[in-house]
Amino acid sequence: MIIKKFTLSFLLLMFMNFSASALELKIPKIGGKKADISGAKLNFTKIFFESSLSYMEAQYHLFNALEMNDEASKTKKSIAFVKDTKNKEGKRLTNAFNTSSENSKAIEGALVKEKSLSVEGKVHYAKSLPFAVKGLIGMVKLPPEANSLLKTIKSVKGADDATKALGDL
Repeated sequence: MIIKKFTLSFLLLMFMNFSASALELKIPKIGGKKADISGAKLNFTKIFFESSLSYMEAQYHLFNALEMNDEASKTKKSIAFVKDTKNKEGKRLTNAFNTSSENSKAIEGALVKEKSLSVEGKVHYAKSLPFAVKGLIGMVKLPPEANSLLKTIKSVKGADDATKALGDL
C-alpha cells in the first residue's frame, strides 16, 4: 500500500535522534562578551523549525486522511505554538520534537490496521506529500548545519561549555 511506503519516510525522521534540550544552545561568555555563534545557531534553528513545521503539517494531513480528527486538531494547535515566536525557543523546540514523535507513533499504529482511504482521505494524503518532502529535505540539511555550528563554537577560544552542550546533538 502506498501509504505504508510514505510512512516509512516519516519514520526515517523519527530515527534521527535529536535531543530537544541539546538544541537550546547557551552562548558562552568569553572575556565578558558572548561568543559570536549567533549566526550559526540562527541557521540551525531556522532549518530545524522549517523542517519540523513541514513535517507536522504533513502529519496533520495524514491524520485527516486517516480520519483521526482529535490528533489532527492537536497537531494544528502544536503547529500554531511552534510558529509563535513569542513562545520561548526551548519550549518551541521541545514541542516540535515531542509532537512529531508522538504523531509518528500514532500514524504508524493507524497504518497497521490497513484502513482504506475515502476520496476525501486520498485528497488529504496527497496534500501531505509536499510537506513531507519539504520536511525530509530540511532534515537532510540539518546534520551539516549542526556540524557547521559545532565548528563555529570550537573556533571560539574557551567555548568548551557550549561544545559540551552540543555533545548530544
